[in-house]
Amino acid sequence: GIKPPPEVRIVSPKPNDSFNTDTITIKVAAKDTGGGIEEIRLYHNGKALGDDRRGVKLVGTGAEKTLDFTVTLVDGLNTFRATGFSSDRTESNPDEITVSLAAPSKDVSLFVFAVGINKYKNPALNLNYAVPDAKGIAGFFRQKGRLFNTVSITEIYDEEATKEGILAGLKQLEKTNPQDAVLLYLAGHGENVKDVWYFIPHELTYPEREEHVQSKGISSAELAAAMKNIRAQKILMLVDACKSGAVLVAFRGFEDRKALSQLSRSTGTHVVAASTKDQFAAEVKELGHGVFTYTLLEGLKGRAAGGGDTVTVRKLMGYIEEELPEITKRYKQEAQFPVVDSRGMDFPLVSVK
Repeated sequence: GIKPPPEVRIVSPKPNDSFNTDTITIKVAAKDTGGGIEEIRLYHNGKALGDDRRGVKLVGTGAEKTLDFTVTLVDGLNTFRATGFSSDRTESNPDEITVSLAAPSKDVSLFVFAVGINKYKNPALNLNYAVPDAKGIAGFFRQKGRLFNTVSITEIYDEEATKEGILAGLKQLEKTNPQDAVLLYLAGHGENVKDVWYFIPHELTYPEREEHVQSKGISSAELAAAMKNIRAQKILMLVDACKSGAVLVAFRGFEDRKALSQLSRSTGTHVVAASTKDQFAAEVKELGHGVFTYTLLEGLKGRAAGGGDTVTVRKLMGYIEEELPEITKRYKQEAQFPVVDSRGMDFPLVSVK
């Protein structure tokens, strides 16, 4: 009963082609084998490109459609992977090529976008450590970002952290270059409605009302769409979003993990999140930070380097996976396990030597 997915191939350029100019066109062909063509997707070094060409519906088995994607190459090797989806969302086998750019190296910049909300419009939702956590991350890279040519930091706190303000800040990151790195950090409340995860901005007053969260929250789909349009290929998203209200039923945690994992899969980026059961689960006075961000900062300061000279995204993710349950158990008597999903290229964040 499954409709067959389209046959997808990258028509041009040819595998192992070398270029001296960084802007090229990738031509992708998709052939309908009976299940229609719902979407054609192209990934560049693991990151989904902004235009996912949804709704490319073709009638008639055997019909073929070609699409052109304009892409900006990074220095050295560039891997492109194309896949297609039938009308019932069955994914095709991928077609993959690698080409190279022989050009002088470009400057690599780091863009940090930190959001923290301690004070909500509804005071019952207020938190203690979301703002210090976000400031801790921004401050760390302000001092230790020497791996990068420039470090640009945007911080949005409390009443400025509205849905409009956060999405506008993400839109500014569209101006980045493919070789740049972007670190997104969100600290505040998170909620789950019908298998979709939402970050709760400052002005959302009733997180217990599903329709209110759906209209005023920032959904994982909106975050994924914003991230796809960021030109930088190296993106790490860190989410410390506590749960408001009473302890949720056990399967709710699983839904959160699924929604956040889907966000990473659809954008080809790295996502690390600490989804806790209630708003106090992650806050420990002695640490001066939420446990997730305390663990994160310890890793960045060198504990995640594994004896090497740098802390990379994957090393940091491994460190958080290992240490967060131990630290939460020590302070809160209940282990907290992070959601970790890694789809893009590994890249260094900080030099520890």
